[in-house]
Amino acid sequence: MIPSGYGTTYASGAQNSVFFLAGNNLDESGAVPETAFDYWREAGYPGRPGAPPVHVTLADCASAARQKFGSMADEFLRLYPATTDDEAALASNDAIRDNSRVSTYLWGTRWTRSVREPVYTYFWTHRPPGPDHDIRGAYHGSEIAYVFDNPTPYWTDEDRAIGDTMSSYWANYTTTGNPNGPGLPTWPAYDPKSPTVMEAGDHFGPIPVASKAKTGFWRRFFLTQDAW
Repeated sequence: MIPSGYGTTYASGAQNSVFFLAGNNLDESGAVPETAFDYWREAGYPGRPGAPPVHVTLADCASAARQKFGSMADEFLRLYPATTDDEAALASNDAIRDNSRVSTYLWGTRWTRSVREPVYTYFWTHRPPGPDHDIRGAYHGSEIAYVFDNPTPYWTDEDRAIGDTMSSYWANYTTTGNPNGPGLPTWPAYDPKSPTVMEAGDHFGPIPVASKAKTGFWRRFFLTQDAW
C-alpha cells in the first residue's frame, strides 16, 4: 500500500531518509544527437508507446511549444530561438536537456528539506561507440555499461578510461555513500544554493544546470503542473 502521493509525501517529509544518487543523460527524453536530425525527419516520431517525441523541424518545434507551454510559449521561444530546421532541432535539444537538469536540481531542493544524508547528481554526456552512436547517442541507460566497467567490442581506450572512472565512483559510493576517492575528479555533493550538476562522461566536473533565466522559466512552468 502507498499511503500518500508523491507531492504529499515530500511536503510532510515522510520519504525514507537514505543516501541518493541520481542523474540524466544527454540524449534522452526526446533529445537526440545532431547526426540523427535527418534520420528523425525521415522516420517521424517513435512508434513505441510512452516514447518522448523528437522535434527536429521549425514548424514542429513551434507547434509543440504552443501546445505544451500555452501562455508561456512566447517566453519559451525567446529563450530557445530558431529560424531554421537545424536551429530548431538544436534548440529543442537544449530545452530538453535544461528541463532534465533543472528538474533534477529542483527535486533535490525538496528532497533535502527533510533528508540529511547527501545527494549526488550527474549528467551523462558520453556517446558510446557502435551502431547506436549516430542515431541514439548518449541514450537513456547508456552510462550503465561504464558504471559496471563492462566493455563492448566497440570500446576505445577513451571508453576504458571512462569506465574505470565511472566504476570507481560507484564502487566508492556503494561502500561509503560518497563517490569521491583518490585520483578521481571531485564530485561535489548536491547543494540547493549551488545550481550545478556533475558532468560525467566526456568530461568529469561540475557544470551549471542552466542559465538563471532558463532555470527561472522551468521553475515557473513546473509550478503550473499538477503535483504527482
